[in-house]
Amino acid sequence: MSANRDDFSPGVKRILAHRSGYCCSKPSCRAQTAGPSELGLEAISNVGVAAHITGAAPGGPRFDPSLSTESRASVENGIWLCQTHAKEIDDDSTRFTAIALRTWKRHAEEDARIMLGKPISAQAIEISIQVSLHRADDESIAVIGATNLPNGTKLLVTLTRSNDTKIMGQGSATVLDGLFFSGGFVNKTKPHAHAWYSVRVFAGFNQPWNQPAGVIDIVGREGERLIGRFAELAHPE
Repeated sequence: MSANRDDFSPGVKRILAHRSGYCCSKPSCRAQTAGPSELGLEAISNVGVAAHITGAAPGGPRFDPSLSTESRASVENGIWLCQTHAKEIDDDSTRFTAIALRTWKRHAEEDARIMLGKPISAQAIEISIQVSLHRADDESIAVIGATNLPNGTKLLVTLTRSNDTKIMGQGSATVLDGLFFSGGFVNKTKPHAHAWYSVRVFAGFNQPWNQPAGVIDIVGREGERLIGRFAELAHPE
């Protein structure tokens, strides 16, 4: 450690890197930070940084004067980031608070734990949805779809013009034996004109929309079938 900074030891840096899976802990990044270098057969390249959650010295970003020297240089006060985001969090400590960084760290370590020893192909689920539009006898538009989502999954289906973002119609659907249907799309009381349309299908993963058993079928227990952490619990439902 320097005279003015409570820097991390090599051992602490190694622990932080391993616990993040050698990936940047910023959720929107998660870039690999270690790999081979072409300088030689044993050469490596590392773009990872053990960054302080609260500053290493007085006047530093998010400095906490209540911490001891040992705590300031401990694993608990560190987060593993790529060089770009290590600089970003220190350039804007108002936006990147200690609370936010601890949340990043916790999620990065959870991701690394879930992915440990598993091929990416075994963790991920590729959701397939195919739709087609049909004119009903009353000239309304119906959406018929096929999907690998489990039975009982509730969907929100929206219809827009292909060259416009304005929603022309909205309906619900429920998956049954790999199929779903949403119909009755009209322009107020008149049929929609013949044109190119876009269909968007949404699945809300919360209890009012989809029951827990159905969600588990999709994402796995504790999200083990997802790569990375896509969301945090926002409401008990």
